[in-house]
Amino acid sequence: MRASIWVKHFLALIVVAAFAAPAFSQEQIKPIPPAGIQVSPQDRAELEAQVKNLGNEIAALPQTLKNKPALLELLPDVQIFHNAARYALTYNEFFNAREIPAAKKLIQDGLDRAKSLREGQAAVDEGIGADCSRLCVAN
Repeated sequence: MRASIWVKHFLALIVVAAFAAPAFSQEQIKPIPPAGIQVSPQDRAELEAQVKNLGNEIAALPQTLKNKPALLELLPDVQIFHNAARYALTYNEFFNAREIPAAKKLIQDGLDRAKSLREGQAAVDEGIGADCSRLCVAN
């Protein structure tokens, strides 16, 4: 009797595995979003250096602004520019060649905002945030 229960369980496991295996097959998984365009090695190197530079600026800001909580609250206004360019580069999400110069501009805008915060000024949105969304919609 016990043997028949084990056999039933074993057969059920085999049936489940047989149906589940194709569901986990790598052939069926499509990347979403699809892979972006190839970024030239020169552009990639330049973007990586600029992203690293902006990341270093951002990393230094909390210490610089530790006694200025109102300005420290604006740190995400700098980080968004860094992340927009970094994610597009890291995850191959440049879908159009025009997005590469847009990413370089985003990084520069982020550096400008970081400088403003470091100097004790709040770079209030002057339409600059619209540039950040352009990377996603530049077709």
